[in-house]
Order: sequence, then structure tokens, then C-alpha cells
Amino acid sequence: MTSSVSNLDDVISLATSARGLNDQSIVANALKAFLRKDITIADTALAVAGSGGQDPLGFLNPAQHTIAYLYILWAQLLFAWTFF
Repeated sequence: MTSSVSNLDDVISLATSARGLNDQSIVANALKAFLRKDITIADTALAVAGSGGQDPLGFLNPAQHTIAYLYILWAQLLFAWTFF
């Protein structure tokens, strides 16, 4: 399993390929590293639609992809909050 993400499509791919608890840990570490690179760009990348123009939360099952789901939800809320 690749543990590097550079855009939202990578996040979705990594999250949906995660199967066990160890894979979820890899997803969490990859998302943390992604956010540490540049928090402004990472927040925006997680908050916008994927390359297909669809909401990334539509691809993820919250019960199976909890970590990625929460990271993306948090980024979307933060992104929305900046426009108030």
C-alpha cells in the first residue's frame, strides 16, 4: 500500500484500499504527512471536489473509511468556515 498522498484522488484511493487496522494507521500517517507539507494547500485540496467533480465523501463509507472521512469532513468545514 502506497502511503503518500499529493491530492484528493490519492486520499480517496488510499482510503478505499485500506482493509485492516494497520492500513487505517497508514492512511492516518499519510494524511498527517500531507497536512504537514503545507496546511493551506492541503486543507484546500481535501475540501474541494475530486477530479471527477464529485464530493469525495460520496465515495467513502464512514464506517469503513473513518479516518479519511473525518479528515475530509474537517477540511470541508474549515474551508466553508473561511468564507463566512
